[in-house]
Amino acid sequence: MTDAIKIMAETFALAEDAPTSFEDEEWLDGFEAARCMIAARLAENLERAGVIESASAFLDACGIPEDDAGETELLPVPEDWPVQPLQSGDKAERPTTCGTCGRTWDDAKVTGMTPTPSARCPFEAFHGDVA
Repeated sequence: MTDAIKIMAETFALAEDAPTSFEDEEWLDGFEAARCMIAARLAENLERAGVIESASAFLDACGIPEDDAGETELLPVPEDWPVQPLQSGDKAERPTTCGTCGRTWDDAKVTGMTPTPSARCPFEAFHGDVA
C-alpha cells in the first residue's frame, strides 16, 4: 500500500476508539456502522480503480472484519439505461459517486436523469439490497 492509502487505513482504524462526549450507545453503534460502511465503499472503489490490490487487505488494515463491512447486493444496470456507470479508465468531466452503491457516473452528461439533484443517484432503482 502507498503511504496515502496507509494513512487512510490508519485513520479508519483510529476512528474506532475516537473519544466522544456522546454517551448514547445507539449513537455509538450508528457511528461504528457508518465507519465500517464508509471504509468498505472506499476499499471497493480503490480496488476498482486499481489503486489497491485487495479491498480485504485494506479493511484488515482499518481493523474492520469483512463481515462487518456491510455487504451490498447491487442489481445490474441495463445496457439501455440512459446513464451508465463509469468503468476503470473512463474519462469524465464531472465524475460523481453514489455514497450508497459506490457507482460513479459523469454528471456533466445531460440526460433525462443527469445532472442529478443533490444527494440522488441515477442508479437508485438498481441499489438492490444495500446493507
